[in-house]
Formats: sequence, structure tokens, C-alpha cells
Amino acid sequence: MRTQFSKIFHAIIYVTLWIYAIPTTVQSAAFEDFNLITCIPQKDDCFRAQSHNIPSIEELCQSICDHTAGSIDTYVAPGYYCGRNIHIIQGVQAVHNHDIIYIFVSGWAGFPSNAPYRCKGNALYYAYLYQQAGIIPGVCVCYDHPNSTLRTATFGQKTDQDNLYQVITLVKEKNPHAELVLVGSSYGATTILNFLTQQPISKLARIKAVVLESPFINLESIIMHRSPHYLYYLGKSLVSLLARCLPAYTPHATTVLNAQQLARPIPIFIGAIHDDPVVPYADVATIVAHMRAINRAPVYFFTSTHVQQHSYLFVDNAYADAVNQFYRNIKLYTPQPRYK
Repeated sequence: MRTQFSKIFHAIIYVTLWIYAIPTTVQSAAFEDFNLITCIPQKDDCFRAQSHNIPSIEELCQSICDHTAGSIDTYVAPGYYCGRNIHIIQGVQAVHNHDIIYIFVSGWAGFPSNAPYRCKGNALYYAYLYQQAGIIPGVCVCYDHPNSTLRTATFGQKTDQDNLYQVITLVKEKNPHAELVLVGSSYGATTILNFLTQQPISKLARIKAVVLESPFINLESIIMHRSPHYLYYLGKSLVSLLARCLPAYTPHATTVLNAQQLARPIPIFIGAIHDDPVVPYADVATIVAHMRAINRAPVYFFTSTHVQQHSYLFVDNAYADAVNQFYRNIKLYTPQPRYK
């Protein structure tokens, strides 16, 4: 145990010193850094299209290592996993025949996560899986977090919210007729929640609904959740030390729990994995209770008891069915059948 503790301690010190040697400033990114993609279903019954084998995230990462997926550096060509039922277009497109546009905000894609989350195109891959599961049953705009590095990640704080608003504004400009559904996972879900509770009502216009998977309160709660039991009692000292490794992140800043009232009532669906290895289930339950108290629109809650992998609720058919029922309940429109 002492050996493991020593390795963890020295790793923390090394990373801290390395980061402090490099000045860090974080600003809202330019659009060319977003890798903005519009995913357009090719026909109404596209989610019933002929099945093809979608590679797992592990297979995708192996293809990067083997250079077998049309990869350039760490980017996997969408054609490696996307079927012909989805048209992939670079940038934000005007789609005049769709009244609802989904904006997908992905989880963190930076170090020190495992390889699956370090590749460019992470958002597109997960947005595609969400579309095939029927959780995003329509046109989707997705983007990679421009600040997905250890030195620049803010985990849903102001910079991430500003980036999200840039995307929302562009989608609105290109599609003045459409309403928006925000869909997010983990880091992305937290970014959306903070955006909803910390931004003025003017920025929430035309947001019809929100679907979130595994949002968390803040980074501190995740650190405590993932800390080995023998380190847990270091408590605030451990959080403070690790926070120094993330110079763009502000510890103990305003969270969703500080909001007194949602500026505009918006129907929200929140999903959680009961035994999530990353996000504490108690965090999600607390968020749901608070949102029900401050939101004049309904807040739905779904818990999966058999999914074990973080950000993998899309594999649970019951979750996809519950999201589709949510769409029907709020009269979004009749969702498409789930991809088979």
C-alpha cells in the first residue's frame, strides 16, 4: 500500500511542477478548433436501416494505434464506423426541413483519460452512437471540446459555457426556424447544466428540451469519489493539490446547486448509472432533486442498474425507450424507432 501511495504522490508532484512551468490562459476558442460536424439522417426510417457492425471504442482506439482506420494523427475517419444512413458534413449546416436540431456536447477528451477520450472526433463518434440508439432521433450538431487538455479544461465552468453558447448561436443563425434540444454526457452534461443555471434568459431562447447523462456537481466530488479509501481522509488537502494540476479550473466555484431558479422553464431528462465508476450516483440524485425544486418544467430521472461503464447508457435499451417517452410526453414529435 505504501508503494502505491508513493507512486501516486510522486505522480501528482511531477504533473503539478510540469504544469506550473507553463503559463496558462484560457479563452473561448475559435470555431476552427471545435471540429464542428452536422449529422443528417438520410431518410425517415434511417434508424431501421440495414445493420452494420459499429466498432467499440476499444476497437476504434486500436485502429488508431494500428493506423488502419484512415487515421491522421489521432483522428479516425467517420467512414470507418458510420453507416450510409447518416450524412456527415463539416461545419454547421442549414437544414430547412427539420424543426428540431440536437446539439450534442460530449464528455472530456483529454489527458489523463484513457485513449478512447483523447482522439479528435470523440464527439462525432458518441453522437453517432446516440443517433443509432434513437436517443438523438434527428439532425445533430456536435463538436469536440476545444480546451480538452489538462492545462485548459474547466469542467463545465465559464469557458466551456462560452464555447457552448458560440455553437448554439451559430446553429440558431443558420436555422432560424428550428428549436434546439441539448444533449450531453458527463463533462458535456455538466457544461449544459451550468449553462442553464448560470446564464441569462436571453441565452436560453429556443431551447426546447435537455437530455443529460451522468452530470456531476463539480470536479471535487469526482476526485473524492475516485480516491482510494486510504487517501479519502486527506480530504480537502487532496482536492486542493489535484486542483493545482488544473490551472484553468476554479475549485469550489458556483455550481448548479447554487441556482435559485431556472431563468426559463425547460423540460429536462437526466440519466444515471447506479454503479458509475467515475460520477458519484449521489451527485446525480442531488442534481435531480435540486432541478425539480428550481425548474417549473418537469424533470425526469432514469437509473440504470446493469450498465457498468461510464458514459455508456446508450447501450441500455430501457434508457433509450425512456428518452423517447420523454420526447412524446413533452410533445417534441414522434421519435424514430431505435436502430437495429
